Formats: sequence, structure tokens, C-alpha cells
Amino acid sequence: MVRTVQCVLLVGGPRWSDVLAERLRAEGITAERLTPGTGAEAGRWAVESPALVVVDGDWQGGAALELLQRWRSGGLQAPVILLASQGSASLMDRALQAGVTFVLTKPVDLELFLGAVLRLLHHRGSKRWPGPLRIA
Repeated sequence: MVRTVQCVLLVGGPRWSDVLAERLRAEGITAERLTPGTGAEAGRWAVESPALVVVDGDWQGGAALELLQRWRSGGLQAPVILLASQGSASLMDRALQAGVTFVLTKPVDLELFLGAVLRLLHHRGSKRWPGPLRIA
């Protein structure tokens, strides 16, 4: 059975994904955590139209942006937050090409993360998009 969740997390390390999922849950946001072996590599997940996707730039040795590009070609329309350990020009270029909406650099401040999530979820149904790629 396909179920609807608001946010899909593709984040390395179970501890970090637990922290992010718990912070979202505290705000009433449902999060589905994808890890290697759950079908994430093939671009499948047990959700229908997520409202938001969060990807870790370091996931699986940096494969998250390539996976995101495949998801976008498959029809993913949700805004995407990238958690990046570096802010190099080449990473930002790849992020733009992959359709990233917002970039947060590590170590990620949980309040900045939550602010970005809430802003993107608020504007998702609006005709007024929150703007271009942001880096915080």
C-alpha cells in the first residue's frame, strides 16, 4: 500500500537521520527515512508525492545528487534541501543541475533546518515560489 508522507530523508548515518526525523516529528511533519537497501538506489520509495525531500551530499560517497537527478527525470516535483559538507562552486553547480532548492552547510543547525523545511512546505502549494537556490 502506498502512503503519503510529507518529507523523504535520504541522509547518511542512522543517528543523524533519527535526529532530523525526530525534529520534524516534533513539528507534526511525517518523515520517511531511506537508507541503502530500501530501494532508494532505484528511485523507489513507499510514498506518494512527497512534499519535500532532504538529501545528504555525502550519502553513499556523494551519490545523492545523481540519485536526485534520476528522481527528477522520473517526475519528482518536490522541493529539495541539500545538506552539504562543503560549499564549492562545483558542488553548487551540480546541486542546481539536480534541482536542489535550498542548501544547508554542515554542521547543520537544527533551527535553520526546521526553518527551511517549514518555509518550503508553506510555499509548496503557493503560486509564489520561495525563490532560487539558497545557501545557509
